[in-house]
Amino acid sequence: MTLEDILLSNSELVTESGCRIWIGKTIKNGYGRLYHEGQRYLTHRIAWQLAHGPIPKRICICHTCDVPACINVEHLFPGSHKDNTRDAIRKGRMFNPQQLETIRKRTSGNKYSLGHKHTAETKAKMSQSRFGNQNSLGFKHTAETNEKNRQHMLGNQHLLGYHHTDAAKAKNSAASKKMWASPEYRAKVMAARAQREDV
Repeated sequence: MTLEDILLSNSELVTESGCRIWIGKTIKNGYGRLYHEGQRYLTHRIAWQLAHGPIPKRICICHTCDVPACINVEHLFPGSHKDNTRDAIRKGRMFNPQQLETIRKRTSGNKYSLGHKHTAETKAKMSQSRFGNQNSLGFKHTAETNEKNRQHMLGNQHLLGYHHTDAAKAKNSAASKKMWASPEYRAKVMAARAQREDV
């Protein structure tokens, strides 16, 4: 059975909207999913690909109908992650900038996300946890654990708690400097940072 056959036999046309709804397995957010010859596919992406060819990297396939399970290629269009986010905001499916600012104000300082103030006791517990003498469950760290955490934060231990030798530290530093000296590596890092800031 070809992918086209699988898509057609596991979907139904909704005449009122024109959506062709995938009735097979879906992932948590409602998008269709299928396995074929050991490969996993999202059904709307594979439907687009079968109709229009390969999808470039970092390109989303968005829905004009806002129905994640729809695989009608006339309801699909390609766009960047930014385009997809803007489309969701415009259609009211995601927080707009004003709503995000309200959430930020609520969660900064002494309020949690529902807008209620923390009690003095809760603030004290959070402060103690933040400053390293307790873990997140409220148990006090031993002096030995505190020292291990401090040493790890200062960078002379790796995750298993062993001290790095001076030679190992020098080797790691030299490797980092060598990578950063490469224009290709720097360009990749800067592009990744720019992409994170764009989203």
